[in-house]
Amino acid sequence: MIILVTYGGIYTDADAVWIKPIPSFLRQYDSVASYDWPQMYNVYPDYIQCGVVLSKPGARYWKLSLETLIDFSDNMYGYNGLLKPYKMLERHPDTLFIYDKLQVMCWKLRCHPTWYPDFRDKNADHTRYSNFNWRDANTFHWTDPTPDELKSEDALKRSNTMFAEIGKHILRASGKVL
Repeated sequence: MIILVTYGGIYTDADAVWIKPIPSFLRQYDSVASYDWPQMYNVYPDYIQCGVVLSKPGARYWKLSLETLIDFSDNMYGYNGLLKPYKMLERHPDTLFIYDKLQVMCWKLRCHPTWYPDFRDKNADHTRYSNFNWRDANTFHWTDPTPDELKSEDALKRSNTMFAEIGKHILRASGKVL
């Protein structure tokens, strides 16, 4: 976070992949993140997912977020990583732009696009939406587990699932042909 505050840039968790360029309109905002889908604690209306974020140098949201780390709770990822960022947004709504298509969170091989109205429903995932198009997202973030199709080139070549389509798309865009 100190690097984002000092230099600006993009933070992406190691288990997230970009599938298209950052929309140019997002460059007007100092800080960009997206909501997360689970309602783990049922105490706040939303959670902020910080696995993929954008920042300009000196962005106030990230400066304020650094100050909240004084109250860091070990072994409470949901509190530190989801709830506290939301409370920061509640207190300072002008400091963070929420872009619902910044990332799609995938957990247990179910992906949760936050641009659907019922995204907070734990049973609402990509398999429920007949009109879900994975190309509408900017990133996919697989928290657990990594899809088998993405574990090897051979597995990727043999598969035609949505996860394999995403992997092949990324390789083609990078100039690697399968």
